[in-house]
Amino acid sequence: MSTFSHTLIFIMLHAFLSAQPVKPGFDRDECRKLLAVSAATVTNPAYAGKLPYPERFEKVYEGKVTALGNSWDLWMDEGAVAAVSIRGAALPPDISPENFFAPMLPAAGEITLDTAGAVFRYRLADDPRAAVHAGWLIGTALLSQEIVPQVTALCDGGVRDLLITGHGEGGAMAYLLTAHLLRLRESGDLPADLRIKTYCTAAPKPGNPGFAHSFEAATRDGYAFNVVNANDPVPQMPLTVQTLEDFTAGNPFSRTQEGLGENQFPQRRIPKRSHRKLSKPLLKARNNYRRHLSDPTLTDITKKLPGLQLPPTESTAHYVRTGHTVTLLPDAAYRKKFGDRSDSVFVHHLHAPYFHLLDATYYTPEEIAAREEKSPFFGSPTWVLIGIDGFPAESMKQEDPPTLRVEEETGLVKGFGGCNEFSAKAVRKGKEINIGPVAASRKHCGKKNIENAYLPALEGVFRIEVKDNFLRMKRSDGKLLTFIKAPAE
Repeated sequence: MSTFSHTLIFIMLHAFLSAQPVKPGFDRDECRKLLAVSAATVTNPAYAGKLPYPERFEKVYEGKVTALGNSWDLWMDEGAVAAVSIRGAALPPDISPENFFAPMLPAAGEITLDTAGAVFRYRLADDPRAAVHAGWLIGTALLSQEIVPQVTALCDGGVRDLLITGHGEGGAMAYLLTAHLLRLRESGDLPADLRIKTYCTAAPKPGNPGFAHSFEAATRDGYAFNVVNANDPVPQMPLTVQTLEDFTAGNPFSRTQEGLGENQFPQRRIPKRSHRKLSKPLLKARNNYRRHLSDPTLTDITKKLPGLQLPPTESTAHYVRTGHTVTLLPDAAYRKKFGDRSDSVFVHHLHAPYFHLLDATYYTPEEIAAREEKSPFFGSPTWVLIGIDGFPAESMKQEDPPTLRVEEETGLVKGFGGCNEFSAKAVRKGKEINIGPVAASRKHCGKKNIENAYLPALEGVFRIEVKDNFLRMKRSDGKLLTFIKAPAE
């Protein structure tokens, strides 16, 4: 999908002005829709094509891929609510180097991003001890170069409701982006009445307690949620080392050996000795963590970002879970479906387990069945293809146009591709249909025949919309097929 200009976004907004404002509190339907949005942000059709397509949301802008491999999409729903979806690595086991660059940077400062001198100025927290993951802050800085102008343009066009989501690494950056946008709202760079709400799914820990406290205070009325599968290892990351230096002032363990020495002998002997024995191994572990993991990764990052200049790193490596946590507990049905395989560390991290647990936790079997009610697409007459994204419209104008019909009793989709007859298995789920693989006869069609575009586009999971005599089938990667009902014979 090509990127859209601000003008095109504004035109589309006029169709969405029956706004339903974003409200505080965990909303199961809102969470599920955003989980579908984040799944659709994955650019691999083989992955996204097997998952539910976002209900009511349409993708209106596709962000550029950054030097570190991250990207984002902008979606709009039918009520003028915008959604920013952040993608980390394309798919596990593809992992961006920023994940391993895990020293912490101050939660306020500036980063020079390139040799041209582009600077990202940020203030994610007021606490001088607040610090965040260096790699994800760099990733957020790169994405913000495009996201902030787009959000500003949306606000200029009248949008006042913004949802932010991300899965895994994308969720970590969603935390940081939310904190950044909240500060821009506070400073007047974004409208004071802009409502921002965040759902991070499968997200790792983004920073230390200072950042977590600030973020949770800023979103305390129910505007940020951390949705976690209890079997998912990613929310347990990064590796965390809490030293005695990480305790706040007033905690007995935070006192220095000199402070402990104020006690009278022999009482001071035991505290000083205990403090030393506890402190040294922790400090050594923290320094080894940085030496063997974080420092080598910086070399990889600077190769991709020549000119990168960072503020001095903080000494802490004390990462904590952030935001109001919604825990999804696996049960026997989950374990039967997804297992506890140790050969695939990401089996519990992908979107499918999260959809399963969200449904099992927050929906009754009757509600799930109602969601899968019969679609008007089935049992209908033949449909004639009139449009495919990216294929010239004049190619549709042929004597025998491509067609489609569904035989629900056989579970097959059949039709004419433009040159050959075809059939494919069709599995219905509510207003969605999973089609494929497509099998066709072997007549040679020529390179310019529409069948070469139609049949490959017909495989995948589609959201179905039937209105009047028109059928729209939108695949989870955004590919759109448009049909018109054929005249009755």
